[in-house]
Formats: sequence, C-alpha cells, structure tokens
Amino acid sequence: MEYLIHFRINTAKRLLRYSNKSVKEIALDVGIADTPYFNRLFKRKTEMTPLAYRRNG
Repeated sequence: MEYLIHFRINTAKRLLRYSNKSVKEIALDVGIADTPYFNRLFKRKTEMTPLAYRRNG
C-alpha cells in the first residue's frame, strides 16, 4: 500500500509541476476520487498542500 501511495504522490508532483490541470483532475488522474483526502495525503507526505507545491515547485 505504501508503494502505491508513493507512486501516486510522485505522479501528482510531476503533474502539478508540468501541467495546468486542476488539483481535482490530478487527484482523479492518480486514482483518488476524494479531493479533500488527496489534499490531506499530499500534505502528509510532502509537508505542503498541492497548490503550495505548484507555486513553489
């Protein structure tokens, strides 16, 4: 399970950096339909929200 989460977060990081997709679209692309859960998971793993990562990435 941890490998899958790691894979999803790394894919989301790449999409946040190199695409103009919304956070909701990215969450769906990586297989997480619940956007608030995606935001919490992303923050837990990276110590920043997806939008903060996009701004600072």
